[in-house]
Amino acid sequence: HDYCFLPQGNGRWLSWLATLSDEFCIAPGTPFSQILVPTTCTAQISFLLLTMVPQGYRPLIVGPTGTGKSVCVAKCLANELPAGKFSTLSLGFSAKTSAQMTQDIIDGQ
Repeated sequence: HDYCFLPQGNGRWLSWLATLSDEFCIAPGTPFSQILVPTTCTAQISFLLLTMVPQGYRPLIVGPTGTGKSVCVAKCLANELPAGKFSTLSLGFSAKTSAQMTQDIIDGQ
């Protein structure tokens, strides 16, 4: 999973690392939980979201704890998709979260 296929023109394979910006800077005062360091994994997640969500598909993003999945998804949905067409609702779940609690939160929005 180190490469992606770009279909433009005759098509070509490109390393996921090559899709990342050369400029990465963390703004002063950014909360630690909001820092997203661009990696191959974050490039893949962003690509999947930007490809699937506008087409009406609902991707399930899974992976090891602490790899930045939640922050990557939140930033992609909030900053890279058209705000007039998409809105976000972030829910935190625990072992005590019930289906009714989830429904009440969604209905309250």
